[in-house]
Amino acid sequence: LLPRRQKPESEEESEEEESEMEDDDDESIDDPSTAWKGCNKQVIGGREYYCRVDKNPSDNCDTTLCTMTGTEADDDDILDEGESSDVFAKGEEADPRHRNRGNTGTNIPGVTSAHRRTHSDGHQPDEMSDGQTTVPKPEISAEHVVNLYDTALYCIFLPLFGADEMEGSPQLLMTKFQHALSVSPKDHDKLLERILPSCNFENVLLQLENQLKMINRHTFYKPEQFADPAGYRLWVQEEKKRIQRAINMVKRGNPGISSAKEVAGPLLPKLYHLLFRWLLKALFWEDSKNWREPRDRSRAEDRTAFFSPNAMWLLEEYGERYQVNDLFRQLSWLDVQVDHLEPSLERLLSLQQTLRRVMELAVDGNRIAQIVTKQEVAFFQNIVSDLDAQIEVHLSNFFAFHSFDVFGSLQTLIKLLRTVATLAPVIRIEVKDPGDALFKYTKAAISTHYVNMLRMAKGEKKGNAPLLNASDADEDEEEEELPLECNQMSRLCDLISAELTNVATFEEVYKDDFSVTNLTYRGFSTLLFEDYERYISEYKEDIKEAQATPAELLEFGRRLSELNEAFEKTVPNYRPKRLSDFFEPFIDDYMDDVLEQIFSWTKDSVKKEIWKTTKKSKCSPSMEDVFGMVSSPMKFILRHANLSENPGKVLGLFGERVVSGAAIQYADCLALTTLKFFPLPEKEKLHKILPFQCPPPDGKYGSSAGGDLTQSHEGYDPDAILNLMRELKKLKKVEGEKAVVISSKSCVVFNNAEGVLRKLSEFMKANKELKAGISGGLNYVDALLQGHLQLFVAWVLAEIHVGLKAFINMRSTSKPKKKKSKSANLEVIIQGFFDEQLAVFAKNLTPTLFTKILQTTWSNILLDIKMILRPDPHNPVKLTDKYLKRAEDSANMFVSYFHSGGSAMSTPKMQKEMKQMFSELTGQK
Repeated sequence: LLPRRQKPESEEESEEEESEMEDDDDESIDDPSTAWKGCNKQVIGGREYYCRVDKNPSDNCDTTLCTMTGTEADDDDILDEGESSDVFAKGEEADPRHRNRGNTGTNIPGVTSAHRRTHSDGHQPDEMSDGQTTVPKPEISAEHVVNLYDTALYCIFLPLFGADEMEGSPQLLMTKFQHALSVSPKDHDKLLERILPSCNFENVLLQLENQLKMINRHTFYKPEQFADPAGYRLWVQEEKKRIQRAINMVKRGNPGISSAKEVAGPLLPKLYHLLFRWLLKALFWEDSKNWREPRDRSRAEDRTAFFSPNAMWLLEEYGERYQVNDLFRQLSWLDVQVDHLEPSLERLLSLQQTLRRVMELAVDGNRIAQIVTKQEVAFFQNIVSDLDAQIEVHLSNFFAFHSFDVFGSLQTLIKLLRTVATLAPVIRIEVKDPGDALFKYTKAAISTHYVNMLRMAKGEKKGNAPLLNASDADEDEEEEELPLECNQMSRLCDLISAELTNVATFEEVYKDDFSVTNLTYRGFSTLLFEDYERYISEYKEDIKEAQATPAELLEFGRRLSELNEAFEKTVPNYRPKRLSDFFEPFIDDYMDDVLEQIFSWTKDSVKKEIWKTTKKSKCSPSMEDVFGMVSSPMKFILRHANLSENPGKVLGLFGERVVSGAAIQYADCLALTTLKFFPLPEKEKLHKILPFQCPPPDGKYGSSAGGDLTQSHEGYDPDAILNLMRELKKLKKVEGEKAVVISSKSCVVFNNAEGVLRKLSEFMKANKELKAGISGGLNYVDALLQGHLQLFVAWVLAEIHVGLKAFINMRSTSKPKKKKSKSANLEVIIQGFFDEQLAVFAKNLTPTLFTKILQTTWSNILLDIKMILRPDPHNPVKLTDKYLKRAEDSANMFVSYFHSGGSAMSTPKMQKEMKQMFSELTGQK
């Protein structure tokens, strides 16, 4: 809609037009100053305007493009009450969203009073399914549609000012015009028939001559609408030249033409300015249907970004034809742009260009230009007030409207804010200081965006907080706030963290005013910790929604703590919030939950265990799984230790309660499992003679630890195994394959116990803070392992002891068979049961445990031989050489088995131990 003013083709033509205009001056205005006589003055836009209160004389009818049948009732001033006032106010056909345009202050439900009144009145754009904004269809009355047809079709069929610039055929433009006004084909044909008889240049020439003749009686550009007679005279002179050029173009294009005697066709309306605005809106709506595809940014400052070329041509032709001057056209276009302002760079640049053009036409230095009418000034004031309100809406939602990586639109919006502030005193409207306004709007944007993030955290639909009029907000009841949930607060912290990582990119935009980063951090911190205090209150009140598991609470605490640290680093004079008072108790609760889960899982896992080694390890899967369950909670505790008043002690407490607790409980399960391997009927008696404390079968796991777990379990009674062996002899014997099965399963149990010790040692090496807490569990498991080995060695010796004692105590007799039988019994036991046990040990035990169990068994065999030779140390029996010789022979029978081809025990070492024992016995002889 930029003006395309027609230049005269030659200097002679220009001189001819000026001479014709000079000849008509005396006929047009005899004394223009009489229009201001008896009128009051009013200052508008830096100029004094006379305000007439009387009606125009009945003979001052506007005959522009009308027949002479007009009446006084048709001459209402365009700003009087009635239909004509719609040039500036939307009226009943207006978009209802603009009834309170220019108001400031809104209320956002869910925001505390300290952050509530932050937005101006405005509207949120409707969204199309693909994310593009829709333009509401203008509701044009049937009367205005008819009037638009009667006037616009002259422009399409008989163009004057830009006939050579029309793209496409008039038929295509007429089709667009029909769609823009939503006229059916049947009605379109009827309206077309109304105007076709008068579509000729003779009629157009008469219309132009009437415009020129009645120029001083125009209903819109009345003398009293101008600030002074000089302004009105200047308008008349310029308008005469423009109309005369149009008349000359008609005559040059149609040689010999003469104007019609009277205008044929329908009576044309006088409210062309109003009709121009409806035409602009209709074409704007029609072309908006094609905005789905991105437009070329190079055209951003051109209206072709919004209008098709034919629509632009029609608007310009209409304005030039019906005396809608360039300023009013620009104001009308600016008004539409403000109504449909969006945070896109293309639209903002176009609006900026339009505003610049309006200022060039309407502003002269620091006041309104001389040729601008009072009505246009009022129109300009309304538009700028609306623009100021729209800028407030968009700057108060800049988080939602503007991208972190592309913020050219935000920069343009701030420039518009400063332009409005510069323009406000010129056109006499009140706006806020741009620096103060920008600071206020940014604070509002932070509050609004926080509300949006909280709604997203609650699972509500993403979008801007609804904007309400300040007058309506106080009347509406506050929306009942639902209790906050822990997972919602955690999600809110995540959303805030993501925003804080990006907000620094806006720093360049606001650098001349304030630090938007510091302001955002401070705003988010204030609002977040207000909701945090609210959550604590609801949690302590035992509100169901506020309750959560210790893990969820600690995770919320960790995210809140990270934000607390970020706020402290960024915000000047920020006091970090103390979080340990609320969150530290949940560390203990979390450890209890973890230990309970491990206990439950361990109990079930051990029940399902088949006690077989895996290919990768001689341990069963349950041992690895137990400590796998410990590793993840330990990492969790490490991440949340700073929620404690003393973070350094948290890991030690975790080692004592969770790591040691899990190890002790698993060791207790191994103790119970070992007893189940033995098909012994007298298990209660066996419990009494165990070399370790064993938990009751139905007792609480981990309760067997008892006492001080840090005490050492070294220095066992050397006679413990023999005493246990004597008790086991009284129980039912286990032989054959059952004995092998028991040994195989027991080996896996031993390996698992050793694996627990190894894992505990690894934990202690990995973190020194765990060492003190784990040492108790380490001692306890080591004691259980030693007890298991003692029990198993005693079980093996219980089988050997019978044959060993018979072999040593054998007397000379006349019954050789009996002697042979007794001697053979020991050999059978060694070659059978004992050899099978050693084979099981070698196959299933780890090398460390294999060596250890062999050493323990060998030591106890020697000890058993010693006890057989001297049952009562306080009452020694005389030992004969033969007696000693049989004892020595029995010991030598075991040596080759314990040697195991050199992979287990050293033969010289065993012989040395034998010699030492018999030397002691010999010394006592």
